[in-house]
Amino acid sequence: MRDIKGDLPAGYADDCHLNFDEEASGECVYGYPDGASTVVLLGDSHAAQWLPAIEELGFVRDWRVVGLTKSACPPVDVTVWSDNKKRRYRECDAWRQHALERIASEEPTIVFVAGYHIYELMEDGDRVALSADPAAWAEALSRTIEAIEATGARAVLIADTPQLGVAPADCLADHRDAVEACHQAAADVVDAGYAQLERDVAEATGARLLSLTDVICPDGSCPLVFGTTPVYRDVQHLTATFARSLSPIIDVWLDLEDG
Repeated sequence: MRDIKGDLPAGYADDCHLNFDEEASGECVYGYPDGASTVVLLGDSHAAQWLPAIEELGFVRDWRVVGLTKSACPPVDVTVWSDNKKRRYRECDAWRQHALERIASEEPTIVFVAGYHIYELMEDGDRVALSADPAAWAEALSRTIEAIEATGARAVLIADTPQLGVAPADCLADHRDAVEACHQAAADVVDAGYAQLERDVAEATGARLLSLTDVICPDGSCPLVFGTTPVYRDVQHLTATFARSLSPIIDVWLDLEDG
C-alpha cells in the first residue's frame, strides 16, 4: 500500500510550512514564479493540505502561488492555546501579523483561507473551546477576511474538511479486500454547526465559500479511497495526491464564480 502518512504537500518537504517556533514564512513560491498574477494560500495545516491543488491550478492559470502556512496556527484573528507550547500561542499571533503584511505587499488577486476548527481560544487568560464561543470565532474570522479584502484581494474561504473517526492507514490495512468497511458516514464526520458558521461568515463578509465536502463525501458517505487514491493521510488531513486530483473541480468552480 502507498505510504499514506508520507503523502505530504510540498510545503513540508521544503520547510515552507512553519513549525511551532517560527514566526515568519520564507519566499515559499510555487506554480509559475513569474506568473501573470499572484495568489496566496493562508492558514494552518488544513490550509497546507490544499497546496498541491492550488499549485496545480497555478500551472493551469499562470499563477504565482505563495504559501503562508504554520502548524496549529489558524488564520483567524484570535489568540489560541498551544498544546505544543502549553501556553498561549504567541508565535502564531506574530506569524499571522507577518502573513497579513506579506499579503498586502504581494498584492494578490486571490487569497485562499483555510483552517482547522477545533481550537481553544484565550479569553481573559482562560482557555475556551471554540464550540463554547462560536460567535467570537466567527467575528475573528470575519476580521481576517476583511483585512484581506482591504488589500484589494478576493478572499476565498475553503471549508474545513471532515474529521474521520478511524485512522485511515490502520483501517485500510485491516480491510484490504473490503475497503468499503472503512467508509465514514458524513453525518458522523462533518461538523454541521461549523459548516453553518462558515456559510454565515462568507455571507456576512462577501467572501466566496469553496466547500468540497460533497465531493469528499458523495451521497452522504466518505470513502477512504477513490479508485486507488487514498483520501486521508491521517484522521484530519487529505493526502497530497487526492488534494491535487481536486484541482480541476476547483478550476471549474472558479470559472463559475467569475461567470
